[in-house]
Amino acid sequence: MVMMFLGVVEVSNYVMAARRVASVASTTADLVAQDTYIGDDEMDDVMGALNVILAPLSSSNATFVITSVVMDADGTKRVAWSDAMHATPRVVNSVVSDNEFPDDLITPFQGAIMTEIEFGYDPIFADFLSRTDIQDTLCMKPRRSLTVQRGN
Repeated sequence: MVMMFLGVVEVSNYVMAARRVASVASTTADLVAQDTYIGDDEMDDVMGALNVILAPLSSSNATFVITSVVMDADGTKRVAWSDAMHATPRVVNSVVSDNEFPDDLITPFQGAIMTEIEFGYDPIFADFLSRTDIQDTLCMKPRRSLTVQRGN
């Protein structure tokens, strides 16, 4: 009976962590997609908000990558800009594959915001279970422009 109780606690904590990660991904994409232009101060605010949304979980176990993906005239999806926390941002002008980004979300000269979140979930009973990575990626089209511009 005790083992069942402990198992239920562990599963509940994992589900809570997975929901927080999904919430961070969607909130981040939504915050950035509302803008037509995002500067350094606003990006710092967005990154700070990620810590608050993820709480009570520690953001030190998480990586956050926010990327603007723009389709060029020949239909190739490329990175326009990228920012990250606890990770390396994507390289500007690098190609984003169809496996990473939905094929039919944007058309030529349009862009979208892609957020990639990975959280290392450490179980309460780490002696019996190992760390599990929870990942979520969300893509959202800008609301007020074709692309979101990035500046200082």
